[in-house]
Formats: sequence, structure tokens, C-alpha cells
Amino acid sequence: MLHLLQAVADYGLRRTTALEWGDWNKLYAGEINAEVLIMGSSTAFVQIDPTIIEEGLGMPTYNLAMNGHRFDFQYFKLKEYLKYNQRPKMIIQVVDYATMDSTESFFAPQFIPYLDKRAVKEKLSAYDKDYQWLNFIPLMKYKGRSREFLNGFISIFNDNGIWGSYKKGYLPRENKWNEIEFTKYLEQNPNGPPIKFSKYIMNDFTRFVRYCNTNEIDLVFIKFPRYHQLDEITDFSQFNSFYDQLSTMHTVKNFDFQSQSFIYKKKYFYNSTHLNKTGANIFSKEIVDLIKNHD
Repeated sequence: MLHLLQAVADYGLRRTTALEWGDWNKLYAGEINAEVLIMGSSTAFVQIDPTIIEEGLGMPTYNLAMNGHRFDFQYFKLKEYLKYNQRPKMIIQVVDYATMDSTESFFAPQFIPYLDKRAVKEKLSAYDKDYQWLNFIPLMKYKGRSREFLNGFISIFNDNGIWGSYKKGYLPRENKWNEIEFTKYLEQNPNGPPIKFSKYIMNDFTRFVRYCNTNEIDLVFIKFPRYHQLDEITDFSQFNSFYDQLSTMHTVKNFDFQSQSFIYKKKYFYNSTHLNKTGANIFSKEIVDLIKNHD
């Protein structure tokens, strides 16, 4: 009986269009097949509108970003994507201060219905050995995740479940700038956000760049836009140097937005490292213009 309940919940999540499951379901069904992929973490997920990119470049576009995940998981998602979908012609990779940091945690619920897939199980088991057997003990993977379990059942009858869907992998934020939160952030981080580089992740990223070159995928680096005051307290020299050198070495387009006027206006941000929907629209159009006008 417990095995049946788990199978039903899994079935619902594997057919839903809601949240991350909707993206993974399209990916595994081979339904994306975009010519342009947008990759990154939240700085791509909430900031680059694939519809604007698609209309501007005239190429089918999808936002494959992984909210809150470092590059190793972003690269994993790309590799899973390539098993079931056609290779893209272009990848827009957003890089931020945490891209090269080592993974300490991941958003496990999005992987719940796919633990029968060997690649998923192996990836998660590298961080938590419990994932080697979690799928075989009925309902254990849903322990403490009652909302996900319920969403699986509801999704059998309603594609969106109890949550809504993303727009081609994109979720803009309507939030407005909060000065109180920003002041608190500066007090807690007087030297700005920590910029860390994991050798393992850097090697993964270099392999990714080489893969794109070998397979004639036009790779574009986008250095994440941030509210200008962060640059006054943060040393971004190592960050800039790493991506500048890599782009030169492998002939990759490399765009930095810290000279754009919108980074000085709080009305375009909801926090110091993320644009709101209005800012994201401007940012997405700027990306199109830079790609189209690049020599």
C-alpha cells in the first residue's frame, strides 16, 4: 500500500507543470529543444526573460537556470538536458559571486520523483549517501515533505498542482527595494558578499567551456548586475580576472553590466544582487543588444 501511495505521488509530480518539476518534466520528455539556453543560479532564474531573448535573437529560448544552486548542479542539469534534447546553438551563462563556490546544500524536493534515474541518484548520493537507498523505502523520501506529497496527488487532476508554473523556466519578481533589509545586509557583510572559488567547480566549468567550443556552441558569459554600492565595498578583482582570462583563452563573449546606468537605480532591484521584473526586462533587452552588436 505504501509503495502504491509513493508511486501515485511520483506519477503526479512527473506530469505536473508546476515549479521545478515542470522544467524537469519537459527536459526528460525532450520537449524543450531550445536554440538558446540560459544558465546560472537565481541571478539568471529571476533576471533573464527568455521571451525577450527569443524575440530579440529570433531563436527559441529557454531559461534552464537552477535557483540557489552552484555551477556543478547547473552543469549536471545541462548534461541531463543534452541526453533528451537537441544541442543548443548558444548558451548564455550568468556568473555571480557564488558560481564557483562548492555546493554545501541543494534543493532536494525537485529531485524526488526522479530518484529512479541513475544519474540523479548518483549526483545526490555524492552529497548525501542516503539517496542511494531512499527510493526503495516507501514514502521515506516524502518524510517532512507533506506539501510535495500532496502536490503529487493534486497534479494528477490539475497540471499546476497547488503551485503555479514558470514561464519557460523564468520567474520574475515584482518585489520592490527594501532599504531596511539592505542596511542590515551591509551591517552583516561590511566587505560585501563572499567570493569563493572551488578547484573542483572551476575544473567543471573549464570542461563546460571546452565542451561548448568543441561542439560549436556560442557561449556568452554574463557577469551578474548588482547594485553599484556593492562594488564600493567588495573586491571583485579575482572574480573579474577569472572570467576575463577564461573568455580570452577560449574566445568567449564576456559582458559586464557594471557600467550600465540601471545599476545605480534602486527601483530596478529588489535586493543588492537581484533585479526585479522591471529591471529584468531592461537587463534582458541589453543582453540582446550586446549579443547582436558584438563583432
